[in-house]
Amino acid sequence: MGEVIENYRAMAERQKSYKQRTLESNLKILCASKIPFDYRKGNRVVLVRWRGVSADFYPTTNKWKINDERQTVKNGDASDFLTWLVQYALLLERQQ
Repeated sequence: MGEVIENYRAMAERQKSYKQRTLESNLKILCASKIPFDYRKGNRVVLVRWRGVSADFYPTTNKWKINDERQTVKNGDASDFLTWLVQYALLLERQQ
C-alpha cells in the first residue's frame, strides 16, 4: 500500500509543477501582448474585456470560456487565445 501512496504523491507533485510552468508561460505571453486583462482567484483566471469581446482564460489548464449566450469553452495556450481574441474582435467589428 505504501508504494501506491508514493506513486500518487509523485504524480500529484508532477501535475502541480506542470501547472505552475504552464501558468508562468501563459502569463508571460499575456503580459507581452499589451491587451488589458484582470486576474481573479490568485492568477488562476484571467478576465479579458476587449473590443466588445468578453472571455475568461484559465492559464493553468490552457482553456478559455467565451462569455456569450452559449458559454463556449475552447482549448489552447495563451498565444492561441490571443489569436482567437483578435480574430473574434475583428469579426464583431465587421458585423456592426
